[in-house]
Amino acid sequence: MNQVQNVVFDRAAGYYDQTRSLPPHEAAQLADALWQVLGVTAATHVLEIGIGTGRIAGPLVQRGLTMTGVDLSRSMLAVLRQKFPALPVALADMTRLPFAPGTFDGILAFHVLHLVSGWRDALAEAVRVLRPGGKFIYSIHHRDPSAINMQLRTQWRQLLAAQGTTAERPGTRNDEQVDQVLRQLGYHDHTQVDVIRGQEPVTVRFVLAEMEKRIWSDTWLVADDVFATTMASLRTWASEHFDLDQVQQDEYHIGFHVYTF
Repeated sequence: MNQVQNVVFDRAAGYYDQTRSLPPHEAAQLADALWQVLGVTAATHVLEIGIGTGRIAGPLVQRGLTMTGVDLSRSMLAVLRQKFPALPVALADMTRLPFAPGTFDGILAFHVLHLVSGWRDALAEAVRVLRPGGKFIYSIHHRDPSAINMQLRTQWRQLLAAQGTTAERPGTRNDEQVDQVLRQLGYHDHTQVDVIRGQEPVTVRFVLAEMEKRIWSDTWLVADDVFATTMASLRTWASEHFDLDQVQQDEYHIGFHVYTF
């Protein structure tokens, strides 16, 4: 079985923004919602852990929010610096943040805890560097289980399991686990903010092609020969169960949890 400590995105830096960016109107909706929840003033200072190329932080910085970021990927930070040269960032591990206690008014953790085996330590560190009354904001990004993307990935994982391996990332995607740890760390208020409910037109052929490009981090965790074998089997299974070129609408939901300490 695979044993991975952290998933680092150096290999994705060159194509990350092209494959992960939100449409401009959705990025603006998300920035609006975060701005409101943070209650931004001229004194507000926010840290994003796993800041990557600045996909989430960038629109907030452009509106005038003071932000700092950390990431394990030197290549991702190089892309960020090209786009936002004035945004302070550090090549650092979120489980050992290089900041004093009580430094920040808010912490953002978007699409990152599933990549970190020490996610519990990362949460403890985030709470340590929050000021009293500060907010920890944790992303929500769900797809409908019946979506084509989800059906193909579920079948692929079953094919991997039959070969005695897995593509499971080392961290957590379980909101209840995160809530439990944050409760132990002492939050006194929790709200959930729903921002976007949208649909993405896709075909089975398109999703298979995207998986075969290995642009998604779960595909990096599988040996090349096993990946080739299981993808060939997945393509055969998909051809038997779907019209590969029928356009379907994959539904998704984007929002975030807000924990106040």
